[in-house]
Amino acid sequence: TGYGLVYITKLAVEKKLNRSLEGMRCAVSGSGNVAQYAAHKLLAFGAKVITVSDSNGVLVFDDGMTMEDWSMLIECKQINRARLSTMNAKCNGRYVAQESPWSLDIQYDLALPCATQNEITKEGAKLLVKNGILGVTEGANLPTNLEGQDVLRENPNIIY
Repeated sequence: TGYGLVYITKLAVEKKLNRSLEGMRCAVSGSGNVAQYAAHKLLAFGAKVITVSDSNGVLVFDDGMTMEDWSMLIECKQINRARLSTMNAKCNGRYVAQESPWSLDIQYDLALPCATQNEITKEGAKLLVKNGILGVTEGANLPTNLEGQDVLRENPNIIY
């Protein structure tokens, strides 16, 4: 599912924006299978993964996640079954407790919500638009609530 999400995202970016994923700043929510493999495929295409998250907070990679960071994510979540906060001192990211990628005022080009339903609210969508989001492609089931969808659809240049 994570790989498929990124292949669809890649196609949409190429067709609508006439760009490649290379160098694009991408916020991913979640840290389960979909998010893990979306992040992996984004890295493979040269994108910069800026965030992953869990229900306690978000790990922010200002300069982009490295493949080494991704390997630590896999160890943290699949082997140790730990919270992302335990990665804070071990990786290139900084952990922000009690936040999500959609509540932080940081810039990225693409949003890939892969965590849960209704995670992008009206307020989150407005923040995405304010910060110049180019596209939102969804890996979770119904991750954008109705009000958030309305905000994104009011902006026809956003891939959604």
